[in-house]
Amino acid sequence: MDERKQQLIEKIKAISKPARAFIIVFAIVLLGFGTLAMVGAVITEVKGLPTDAKLPRLFEAEGKTKEITAGLLTAKALTSWVEANVLFVIGRMLGKIAETGMPFQPLGKSFRTCGVLLMLGSVAPSVIGSAVTGVLCQASDDPLSWEFRLSLNTELLVVAVIVLILSNIFEYGALLQQETDDTV
Repeated sequence: MDERKQQLIEKIKAISKPARAFIIVFAIVLLGFGTLAMVGAVITEVKGLPTDAKLPRLFEAEGKTKEITAGLLTAKALTSWVEANVLFVIGRMLGKIAETGMPFQPLGKSFRTCGVLLMLGSVAPSVIGSAVTGVLCQASDDPLSWEFRLSLNTELLVVAVIVLILSNIFEYGALLQQETDDTV
């Protein structure tokens, strides 16, 4: 292996370790944020927390009723958990890169996993949050006229499409890298 290639591998390893630590810490923060939102949803529904209380305002999940607020908080929690899982996958990728110094090998399938999770995250939380609101409205003493709402997080969907495109690029890079390694 030539000296330039070895230097690049060492640089990649050196950058991957602190980046992985930062991403894992941020993922843990997102898990905590999601858990706090879910606790807020339960407290809102069970204890009747006012819909304009600090917790729903913190998550920008204020609804007209406690059922709507609980559904919005559930959607916020699910979004945070999906994003945290994506970051954990990226953290695993960076861990593999830090070990091997080869950026293409572990990334193709992991990028695809991130893309699929992000696509689910762009739609699933609003669907589940709306379903939770519907169930809570039907279970309450005074059921509301409830409508199913589907909202699409377009920013997350665009990122998911970009990540899926990058997964194909990195798979191709891995093939080229394997061919080069086999040739040498």
